[in-house]
Amino acid sequence: MSASVSRSLSRRRFLSLAGGTAVGAFIAACAPPAPAPAPEVAPPPAEKEKVKLIAWFTDRRTINEMTKEVMKSEFQVRNPNIEVDIQFIPEPDIPAKMATAYQAGQAPDLSSLDETHLPGLWFNGFVQPIPEGVIDVRVEMGARVADVYKIPLGSPDAKYYALPNGNMTSAVHYNEELLDKYGYTWEDIPTKWEDFIKWAQELTIWDGDEVKQWGFTFAGSGSALADAVCFQMGGWTYKNHKEVLIDSPEMKAAYQFVLDLFDKYKLDSRFSPLTPRDRLGQGMAVTAYEWTWVQGFLTNQYPDLQWGTVVNPTFTGEPPYGRASDDLGFAVTSQSEDPDRLEATWTLWRYLVGPDYQRRYVKFRGTHPSLLELWDEPDFTPENPRWRAIAITTQPGNYRAPGIWPIEIVPLWGNAWSLIRDEGVPIDDAIAQVKPQMQKILEASDYGSFLLGKEGWEANPIWMTER
Repeated sequence: MSASVSRSLSRRRFLSLAGGTAVGAFIAACAPPAPAPAPEVAPPPAEKEKVKLIAWFTDRRTINEMTKEVMKSEFQVRNPNIEVDIQFIPEPDIPAKMATAYQAGQAPDLSSLDETHLPGLWFNGFVQPIPEGVIDVRVEMGARVADVYKIPLGSPDAKYYALPNGNMTSAVHYNEELLDKYGYTWEDIPTKWEDFIKWAQELTIWDGDEVKQWGFTFAGSGSALADAVCFQMGGWTYKNHKEVLIDSPEMKAAYQFVLDLFDKYKLDSRFSPLTPRDRLGQGMAVTAYEWTWVQGFLTNQYPDLQWGTVVNPTFTGEPPYGRASDDLGFAVTSQSEDPDRLEATWTLWRYLVGPDYQRRYVKFRGTHPSLLELWDEPDFTPENPRWRAIAITTQPGNYRAPGIWPIEIVPLWGNAWSLIRDEGVPIDDAIAQVKPQMQKILEASDYGSFLLGKEGWEANPIWMTER
């Protein structure tokens, strides 16, 4: 064997023996790198299946079109996997329709409701509790709402089921053109009843037994005006959830005061045609007393009317200006156990109980927003003439709120006023006719979590000072 072959074999032998040593490592290091394995490609996420919800909204002509528009242009654009079937239901029909729907297993996923509906729907288990983390009620809506709407009241198991869209009240609405005609601005409208009555008398024009121009019109809203005056006098309509105060000295005096506006001061006729809002809108009244829910009506029915609001006159010129009442509200009423459907339902609820929808809704409803973050927006401050009275009256300390009373009692307040105004029944006798009926309803009802009355309000002084 030649030397060269011998060396060659020796080299091959060496490499064979050294394959797992540093020499092998050196050779491997000098070799080109092996191609990296292809990364695993995750499959594209499956598209969420579209969830179809049914939502009942109170049928209000002034609000329906806005709701349909924003649900299409805003909510469903943000949530393309959620489709909402909007159904407008007359407000008085909602409790009965809900009971029928539940019995058939066909309840809507979500429903709007009047505040008087909440107790019955809650007692029957038709409304679902708001899950933890969906909303911080005390931070977003303040102390009173946080305290009042956690039910059963005072229970360690209390939960939130529905929250208000806002707080509405009553106010004096004025026709700016007529004020200007007589050389006045809204700042000239007196704030004390004594001065206001004299001022309004000068602007009232009678033709025989008919009023041709009203300085201040309230016929058709006299019962509500008496209610406001009662609170201005320091009275209450309910002591607690078991006792009505229709026979209190303040309520009797309030009824007499409104009668005097008719008969003694001749500011209005007991049987004036139309409503206060129509007399204002048609240019026949300088000022009109109405609850602020008419603001959407004025905006839509009388688009050319230049109008604004001031707080109700009081006997001192200072608050309280009257009663305020919460405007509920949306509740989840779903019977579904499908987690995707429930998630979509609470997404819809949070949108409706959120700034984008509420900002639009309250303008048509005439209710001060419950979301505190909206209170400082220019549209919801006293600088807005149409919002002036609402913004001022609904500030803590400027109103009183007894809570939610049984819906069956509502017409009885109207009956009392009808006996007094229309039939000439003495105030004491009219009250004696209706109070036993009211008491019977209260005694048969368990409204301890809803109708707080004078005692409940005074037990929570924080509501007078804190948003």
